[in-house]
Amino acid sequence: MTRLHADHDSESAVLDAAVAAVLAEEVPPGPPPFVLDKLAERGLPSRGGPGSRRWGARVMSAGLAAAVLLCGVLAWQALGTSGSIALADVAQDFRRARNIQFRSVGYVHVRGEGDPAPLWRQVSYTEHNYRAPGLYRMVNFGADGVPWQIVTEDAPRGLKLELRLSEKKAILTDESCAAPFQAHQQFPSALRQIEEMLERGKVRKDLGTREIDGRRVIGLRVSTEAGNEEADFWIDRKTRQIVRYQNPTAEVYDPETDPASPGPVPPDAKTAGTELKGSIVTDIVYDAPLDVAQYVLTPPEEYQLEQTRYRMPTEKDLVEWLEVFARVRGGTFTDDENSPASDPLMADRLWKTPEAEQTEWEKTLQRGYVRQEEVSLWGSGRSVLVGFWTMYRGSWHYQGKGVRLGDTATAVCWYRPAGAADYRVVYGDLSVRDVPAEKLPNRR
Repeated sequence: MTRLHADHDSESAVLDAAVAAVLAEEVPPGPPPFVLDKLAERGLPSRGGPGSRRWGARVMSAGLAAAVLLCGVLAWQALGTSGSIALADVAQDFRRARNIQFRSVGYVHVRGEGDPAPLWRQVSYTEHNYRAPGLYRMVNFGADGVPWQIVTEDAPRGLKLELRLSEKKAILTDESCAAPFQAHQQFPSALRQIEEMLERGKVRKDLGTREIDGRRVIGLRVSTEAGNEEADFWIDRKTRQIVRYQNPTAEVYDPETDPASPGPVPPDAKTAGTELKGSIVTDIVYDAPLDVAQYVLTPPEEYQLEQTRYRMPTEKDLVEWLEVFARVRGGTFTDDENSPASDPLMADRLWKTPEAEQTEWEKTLQRGYVRQEEVSLWGSGRSVLVGFWTMYRGSWHYQGKGVRLGDTATAVCWYRPAGAADYRVVYGDLSVRDVPAEKLPNRR
C-alpha cells in the first residue's frame, strides 16, 4: 500500500493522499449487504445508527476520514478474502453451477530397482465435463498428449462406459446397485472432493494474492475438520469462482521442486512401484455450454464390448475386510474407516516394500479383492466400510480405535439391516451378534 505522509500543510492534502492510497489498492467491488451488516457489528459508524447524531454534529477531521475509509476497506478485504465467509460463498456458487468443465494434471512417482533406486515422474492429463443432473465425461491423455481412454457416466441410471482407444475395447459397467444410495450426491467423485473441502474445511492459512491466467486470485489453504487432509484453493477475487485447486498442498508436493527425473520411464527399466504424489485442477469453467450428445453410452461398432455388473458389499465382505485392515495395521483396528492404503505413511511403506517381502494380507490389500469374484464388488474391497456407510447411512456406526483383533467383548461397528428390529454388531474377534437398540454398546 502507498505510504501515507503526515507532513502535508493542509487537511485537504492529507485527505487526497489517503483516498489516493486506498484507490491504489485492488479491492473487490463494493461490499454486499451482509458485509455492511458485519461492518456495523464491528462498530464502524453508519448513518442512522447509535451515535449518528453526534457523528454528524461535528466536522470529521481528514485524518479520521482516512482512517475510517481504510478500516472499511481492510474490513471488507478481511471478510471477503479469507475465513468461513469466503468458503461459504465459494461453495454456494460451486453448487449452483449446472455444468462444470475443467482439466486436471496428475503427478506419479515411479521407483526403479537398484541402490540408489532411480525415481521418475510421470504426468497425466485429463479433461472433465460435468452436466447436471449426473452426466459426466472424462478424457485421459498420456504424457505425449495423445488420448488413450474416454469414460462416460450416467449416474441416475448407474451406467458407465469406458473406451480404451488403442485396444478398441469398450467396457459397459452397470453400477445401478449403488444408485439408490447415491441419489443425494450432486457431483461425480472428481468434483466431490472439492465440494467436501469447501463445505467442511477450515481455512488454515491465507496464501495471499497472485495472478493465474490473467486473473487476480486469492489463495486459501484449507484443512479438513480432522486435520488429516489439506488442499490449496486459488479463487478469483471478483467472481468467487475457483481458478485452481491443488491436493495435497504445494507445501506437501510442488511439481516445480520435484526431485524426480522427468518421464517417460525407460522401456528396459525395472520398476518397484508407483505412488500418486498429487494433482492440480485448472481451467475451471462454470456453466460451460456442453453438448448432451457427448454423453452417449453406446460404444462404436468397431469396438469389442465387455459388460460388468457390480454388486453392493455384504456382511461377509465387511467381516473379511475388517480383518484385512486390522492385519495390515499390526493386529489393531483404528478410528479410520478408509483403507490403510489411504494413509500416506502406510501407502509409502507398502509402495517401497517389494511384493516378495509383503505379507499375504498386504498383497490382498494391494489387489483389492479376497477372491477373484470380488472384482465385481462395488468400489473394491478397500471401500467396504465406506460402502456400508453409504448403504446404512442412518444406522451405521464405526468405533474401532484401539480394539485388538480377537477381542470378544469390544464392538468395532454396527448397523441395522432394512426392515430389521435389531442391530448387527461386529466385535473385535469378528463375530457378529444381533443386539436390540436399547442394548447397543456405548459410543466411544
